[in-house]
Amino acid sequence: MEEVEFEERIESLGGWAFLGCTSLKKVILPNSLLELGYMAFGDYTGLEEVKISGTVKKIPEYAFDNCTALKNVELSYGIETLGNAFRNCSSLTSIFIPESVGAMHATFEDCINLAEISVDENNQQLQDIDGVLYNKAGRNINCSRICLFKKNRNSCGFCAW
Repeated sequence: MEEVEFEERIESLGGWAFLGCTSLKKVILPNSLLELGYMAFGDYTGLEEVKISGTVKKIPEYAFDNCTALKNVELSYGIETLGNAFRNCSSLTSIFIPESVGAMHATFEDCINLAEISVDENNQQLQDIDGVLYNKAGRNINCSRICLFKKNRNSCGFCAW
């Protein structure tokens, strides 16, 4: 099996639920999902695509840690907080941040191929300028270790690798 779509009645996906899984390539999380656990998909090296829909408010620390094949992430408009959720997702090249996201912490640390970020124009906290993440005051927020790369950039300010 390469794809799984969860039933709508599922409200929680526990920590380490798919830790180390390699066979599934696509996961569609249901609209009924309220909680995604710590490292739910950690070290899931086969995962290429994930759709996070529904009423999940927070993507927790390391939820998709070291998902090195992950290329496509679709975040829902209900998400408010992104922890260090996508650390070392080295195949991720672009991401769209929905209007509802206001808090992020080292979300894309070590995503060495992340070349572009787009933020919903109605987002009250964040914005993108030429594919780089800024707060609404116009400050590049790389100093908070949200590491983003442009194709011709060698470093991202204060980010710690």
